[in-house]
Amino acid sequence: MHLRVIKRRRSEVSICDPIGYDREGNEITLMDVLDRELRVLPPKERKVLELRFGLRQAPRKTQREIARMLGIS
Repeated sequence: MHLRVIKRRRSEVSICDPIGYDREGNEITLMDVLDRELRVLPPKERKVLELRFGLRQAPRKTQREIARMLGIS
């Protein structure tokens, strides 16, 4: 059982983990990349992702909760 838990955790990635370096040698995290991608989305789509995955200190919500909040299906 313990080995299964360890194996599952190996595939998990934190959005704060470093994923590389930029041209100036600064560390880049997954959140840095996601933040740039989120900025190009329309506001409603951005809000859905932020709520669903708990980005930018938003509490995580289910799809059903988000649909109710935003009046979408």
